[in-house]
Amino acid sequence: MENAGESELTYIEVIEMKLRLGLLGAQDSVRKMKEVAEEYSDRADFVYLPYKNKSETVRLVQENMDNVDVFVFSGKVPYNIATKNLDIPKPCLYVPHTGTCIYKVLWKIKEDGIPITGISFDTIEKREIEETLEELGIEMNQIYTNVYEGDIDYDELAEYHYDLWREGKTTAAVTCLFTTFAKLKKFGVPVYRATITKSLIRRTIDNAIYEGTGKRLKANQIAVLIADIDNFSKIIKNYVSEYEIQRLKIRLHEILLNYAQSVQGALFSFGGDEYLIFTTRGALEHITGGYKATPLLKSVKDNLEIELSCGIGFGKTAYEAEVNARIGLQYAKDRGGGCAFLVSDERHIMGPIGAENSLTYSICNNNRDILELSEKIGISSVYISKLRSIMNEIGENTINSKDMAYYLNITERSSRRILGLLCESGYADEVGEEKASNRGRPRKVYRLKL
Repeated sequence: MENAGESELTYIEVIEMKLRLGLLGAQDSVRKMKEVAEEYSDRADFVYLPYKNKSETVRLVQENMDNVDVFVFSGKVPYNIATKNLDIPKPCLYVPHTGTCIYKVLWKIKEDGIPITGISFDTIEKREIEETLEELGIEMNQIYTNVYEGDIDYDELAEYHYDLWREGKTTAAVTCLFTTFAKLKKFGVPVYRATITKSLIRRTIDNAIYEGTGKRLKANQIAVLIADIDNFSKIIKNYVSEYEIQRLKIRLHEILLNYAQSVQGALFSFGGDEYLIFTTRGALEHITGGYKATPLLKSVKDNLEIELSCGIGFGKTAYEAEVNARIGLQYAKDRGGGCAFLVSDERHIMGPIGAENSLTYSICNNNRDILELSEKIGISSVYISKLRSIMNEIGENTINSKDMAYYLNITERSSRRILGLLCESGYADEVGEEKASNRGRPRKVYRLKL
């Protein structure tokens, strides 16, 4: 064994380490979040990230990516801006404008004597508003809502509220954004700002600490990487002497040792063509960029002109992690080698890591829905899990036989057979054709209903 890193933290040490939470949002909202955060001084440290304009959100997140364990946004607007524009490898939560937030603003409107017949809202879901009104026993003729998933322009939002009020459809406007609130004030619209409440902030910080601790524990979970030289017996036939074979192994051993050091792991060599690295989940997640690349495979191929198959396994024990790594290795070998598959402690498999057709699905399916579908259709539950993953990956439910074969790593003939079974059982429909090439026959396109 060659240990290239220090001993890992114990479970208790991980639990007792303070998390750093980044509280990001409009200045007045962050001030309110700070008041609540002081109650948690014994459980977490806080980094306060106020902005004057929501356009500062991306910059603030980028500058503090390495300073915090969890980002907590003051509302849905900065949360959407950050998560839509950045790949954030940290838990991200936002304080919702629900419950007490809606009670508070409706009570203020009633106090001011404004008839609650029609009101325009933004950011807040209509269902939340309706349920709150029902609980308060308030009847409202019209509820107008503007809920958006991405960024929103302050002026556009102000015009949305102003137009409804000018046309007589509403008696007041409720906005979650300070700048929109100020603009509507200038227009003379009776406007109220829905602000986050201490109880909502408190609940969100509790959830943030829970998620941050869970991620930290996962990061310290045992991970095993098994690397196997593809076609080793065939490769060594091209070497004229044992010395050359040993030199190859020494160079490979050096690359693997450097990799083990980079993930603070321990390298084991079994004298043949198989190597094990024991490390942590967090270290592997970091070096692979969130399992989007395989730097070890690339380094070996570039420097030695040979290929490795890799299996990565996570587990609560070293034994469980190694068993899962061997499952991943077998998937890589079955794929033809030169790739890596990851198997989690929940028996979810991801792979080929870094490939365009990488999928995540369950290999040990106890999902009753999937098992029932498997029995009805006549194909394995693994294929159904894969097909659902494909639909999520490509963002639509239409596919042809060639694309399905590519994702499932099967022949196009097998793909057409599966599509036929799906159609026969009512879980797919033929919806059209697309031309394959200038000479090829058109391919049928199917809509999956899984």
